[in-house]
Amino acid sequence: MIVRPIKTYSLVFIGALSLLLLMSSCIYDPTDPFFYDNLFNRDLEFCKKFLNRYFLFRDLLPENDSIFTTTISLFDSIDEPYTRYLTGDTAQEFHGSLTTKARGKGLGIEYDSVANGVVITYLYPNAPGAGVLQPGDTILVVNGDTLAGVTMAIAGLYLGAWKSDNKIMTIKRDTVVLDTAVIQEYAIPSVYIDSIDTALAYMFIASFLDSTNTAGGTAAEIKNALGRMQWAETVIIDIRDNLGGNFNQCLDAVSHFIAAGAAIIITSDWNIDSIKVSTWLVSDATLRGTKTYLLLVNDSTAGAAELFASALKENKVATLITGVNTYGFGYKQIMAFTPDSNCVIATNGRVISLSGDTLHETGITPTDPVSVNEDALENVLEEIGGGAAQYQEAYIRISSLREKHYSRNRTFPLCFIPEN
Repeated sequence: MIVRPIKTYSLVFIGALSLLLLMSSCIYDPTDPFFYDNLFNRDLEFCKKFLNRYFLFRDLLPENDSIFTTTISLFDSIDEPYTRYLTGDTAQEFHGSLTTKARGKGLGIEYDSVANGVVITYLYPNAPGAGVLQPGDTILVVNGDTLAGVTMAIAGLYLGAWKSDNKIMTIKRDTVVLDTAVIQEYAIPSVYIDSIDTALAYMFIASFLDSTNTAGGTAAEIKNALGRMQWAETVIIDIRDNLGGNFNQCLDAVSHFIAAGAAIIITSDWNIDSIKVSTWLVSDATLRGTKTYLLLVNDSTAGAAELFASALKENKVATLITGVNTYGFGYKQIMAFTPDSNCVIATNGRVISLSGDTLHETGITPTDPVSVNEDALENVLEEIGGGAAQYQEAYIRISSLREKHYSRNRTFPLCFIPEN
């Protein structure tokens, strides 16, 4: 009478053991599709698979990843600073840093102080104030307080706000006075331009991102900016303090300066079970006439921005590269969101110049070096002729623009692609 139950329990045990072995075997085969049957360790299973499939430095992977019971302990065992597992608020903050939206909370205006208030000098496209405010409007009163005679810093306190904050403003437009409340979150540009004189223009690229205030991201902004600067014979391109961003956005951005079919950069990536070396070419160039391009870099030019600088240097698009040696982040990374809405970033490959030099730790050496105490923009203006003194107003305006809008959300360099 007891034979049947014992046999039944044995079959159940054997079946359970077989299922467990089947699930475990899936962790170690990097060619299998990602899946996560274990509801309690979905992130751990996902990250084991992710690292097995994409991580470049194979000798740093644990010989037996079954010993890890938490995802954090798995990543703690990998001695590579750019491969990271981000959870909770840290993951959300990182995700926010991949868009310009997190930095734009307010009206979306540039302004200057005048006797009776602040005058709007520029309104960002798609900003909250668009359709309500106009360049040339003067903001006289905010929430009952006059802005007459206040400094720019105090004006910023009145006009700055977090999402959902409301501010009632009295605005003078010619002789018309309007009341409005238009404070909310918005995306700001990643590319800014300014004219210095009738032949010289300035372009500041703060980052290379998909999500900016323009559909198509940074690459589309650069294309639009070049279209607006067709009149310029010389363009200063400033990527100082640009910590990089999306690999594909950077490639698309480069295509606006280099002829179709030209090589851009070389990568050496780990892909499933082997190293893949690729030479990336311009597929669809949109050159905007013949111009002289002058590139500004510094030691915070990193990641995808170094890829951009290398491509312009190797293709002899940049007549001068002025500044100090760049950061030296020559890794390509892959990023994915895990089943539990956390984030994993793994170093997936190396970025190599067309000359065969690795960019990691070496960076880009300027053709026109300056000392750490010199200003690259001032040097370029002097080399063009006339010096910063002749262009003092433009120099101050541009310096203020960079200080306000350079990419300061990210704390480490990036040259990433999203995992499909």
